[in-house]
Amino acid sequence: AGGSPYGVPAGRRDGNVSAASDAQASLPPPTANVAHLTEAFAKNGLSQEDMVTLSGAHTIGVTHCSSFSARLHGYNATTGTGQDPAMDGAKAAELARQCSPGSPNAVPMDAGSPDTFDTGYFRALLANQGVLASDQTLTSDNATAALVAQNAGNVYLFVTRFGDAMVRMGGIR
Repeated sequence: AGGSPYGVPAGRRDGNVSAASDAQASLPPPTANVAHLTEAFAKNGLSQEDMVTLSGAHTIGVTHCSSFSARLHGYNATTGTGQDPAMDGAKAAELARQCSPGSPNAVPMDAGSPDTFDTGYFRALLANQGVLASDQTLTSDNATAALVAQNAGNVYLFVTRFGDAMVRMGGIR
């Protein structure tokens, strides 16, 4: 998949338990805005830079249509129709073809290179082609948009930041 290796602290952390339900409860929803995302990450001792950089993990993997279908088919709360104006029209049309309302399908979060750990996810955000609202919102704020642009333009910077942020995330208790 690519990426770069990074060191992690060694040793034993007695008494720590990992439960999927705890992790799931801590994850922000796919509709979260920058303020909500920043708060959720800060509660765990992570910075906005960590938040933006760790979102780069979305360069690999898929998301189910149900996580973003409202951006395609029901963005206007009054009429229940329309697409999110923050999404590129061609991207919205492509996703709408794959994700009819109620579809169980899943689509890549980085369609350009779905199996490669690279900066394609960030480049897609800069082109308003983020699939999840919680991803695309990173370009709506000056500070987070600058971090998106930095990561998009420098794969070495991104993978270095990613390794550092993963180590910090590994320290969450």
